[in-house]
Amino acid sequence: MLEWRAGCVNDSEYRRSIVCRAAETARAHRLDFALQIAEKSYQVYFDSPRVELDGGVEAVVCMAALAAMCHGLRIDVQGPVSAGFLANQQKLADIFTGWFPQYRLPSWSAEKAVAVIPGRVERVGSFFTGGVDSFYTFLKHRAEITDLIYVHGYDVSLQDMEKRRAISEMGAALERHTGVRFVEIETNAVRLFKDHGKWGLHGHGYGLGTIVRHSQWLPAACVYPFLVCRGGVDALGVASANRRAVRG
Repeated sequence: MLEWRAGCVNDSEYRRSIVCRAAETARAHRLDFALQIAEKSYQVYFDSPRVELDGGVEAVVCMAALAAMCHGLRIDVQGPVSAGFLANQQKLADIFTGWFPQYRLPSWSAEKAVAVIPGRVERVGSFFTGGVDSFYTFLKHRAEITDLIYVHGYDVSLQDMEKRRAISEMGAALERHTGVRFVEIETNAVRLFKDHGKWGLHGHGYGLGTIVRHSQWLPAACVYPFLVCRGGVDALGVASANRRAVRG
């Protein structure tokens, strides 16, 4: 069961918990976050010139979950957060630690858990890297997909500008020929996941979940879309919302 603890976290508790807050700075197309995990500080950004990003706290929970399970830390959520989202995250963590026993279940606290009423689906996004899998997903769900989402800094490193240009050109060509919007998001968040597990095996799903919570393609009224890929876990622990994403 989730245990809710009212109030803020004292400074003395920081090393035993990961404090999750909304973005430190939030402009229309860029978000900046600061996370303290054990003795290490992370400055994380997300930038997208074409879409407005949401700097809410739920994306930070997705960023923090793997590290919390790795170190046995508590997740302390400051500010309003969906009660359904947190319940789903607990279910996800329970499954995850069952599959990977080197991780431990985190404890949870939240200042203010609120009910979220799902709304109407508006846009459907599909993650896209230009490979066979993402093309298959696009073709399979072509009738419903409105946006292709490429995250630069996840599977392709921030330094690999040649590959980024190739994917950008491919996405632009698809947009011209199909009318589906191609959206690029740049982030350095992958370090958070690689420091606390293997990217493909442990971190990939939480990385995608982070992007979904920042964006306008939130899955509608689901507990956790759970997908197994690359021999690892793709898990978007999400709350009810008014938009959705497609993956596979």
